[in-house]
Amino acid sequence: MSQHSLKLCIAVAVLAALSLPATATPVTSNAGWIYDVLPSGAGATTASPWTFTLVAGQTASFKVTDQYIVGDSFRLYSGTELLAQTSSPGFAGVENVIVGDRDGEDGWRDSRYQKLDYRFTGAGDYSFSIYGDVVASQMNTGLFVRLDVTDSRTVPEPTSLALLGLGLAGLVATRRRKTV
Repeated sequence: MSQHSLKLCIAVAVLAALSLPATATPVTSNAGWIYDVLPSGAGATTASPWTFTLVAGQTASFKVTDQYIVGDSFRLYSGTELLAQTSSPGFAGVENVIVGDRDGEDGWRDSRYQKLDYRFTGAGDYSFSIYGDVVASQMNTGLFVRLDVTDSRTVPEPTSLALLGLGLAGLVATRRRKTV
């Protein structure tokens, strides 16, 4: 193989690799907090874009919380549309105040950390990315995300059905007594 052919093959391979679509991260509903990283500098989190699907009758709450350096802020985008954002960074110093299991819940409850909660309604496929402003710009920042899906479709409970059945049986028994 000539050197020219080798260079041409390498160039085609590089172009093919660059043209591959970004991999989306499916988020599992009601699975708890998931760790993600916002790289220092600019750009989306390493797991962005996040994707999920809702069916008719479902709503979703997508939550993002900081839990490492107080003052980081976050923005939630669908393509180029800004869906939600936390307030501007309020630099409180480079402090790592959470101790414990660091599962996201501690950061969500701690008022010093930025957080957002965005509601998705309506059936469909959703895809969105998280961007942010890192207080200590020379460092990556950790954050947690969570998707809670609720189903508003009503399903009768067995107890309700049993009570309904007893009520109907009582009506039938009362009606039979009157006709006899």
